[in-house]
Amino acid sequence: CDELLDYLDLSEAIGDYAKDLWAGTALKVPRAPLPLVVDCVYIAAKLTGHRRSIRVIKKATKDLWGRKIDVLPLDRRRGQRRRWVWGMEQTIRTTLALDDELWNDFVSDWAPNGEEKVVADSYWEEE
Repeated sequence: CDELLDYLDLSEAIGDYAKDLWAGTALKVPRAPLPLVVDCVYIAAKLTGHRRSIRVIKKATKDLWGRKIDVLPLDRRRGQRRRWVWGMEQTIRTTLALDDELWNDFVSDWAPNGEEKVVADSYWEEE
């Protein structure tokens, strides 16, 4: 987590939020530990006003660890096609002390009825 924070020039406070979020979601969501760290850093940065794009984070993971890690991918197991954040809304809101406005901003890229907006994988590739 600290390597990624340094690469992205994010503060220790954001790292603390990301670590707390990781601790509250590990073993409860369908993500391996390292990809979950990446998700948690993205969420903590975005929801504290220090947004980093998914493209920038994927580049960081490639530079740091030799492979691009997808950020908040759709869970395609059993036809769910949902991101894990939907099932952990309360944990995320509590950990980051989010009000309705911040949560709604966070999920605004996804359809309000819970259906995911799907974009081609090529959208996330570096140009």
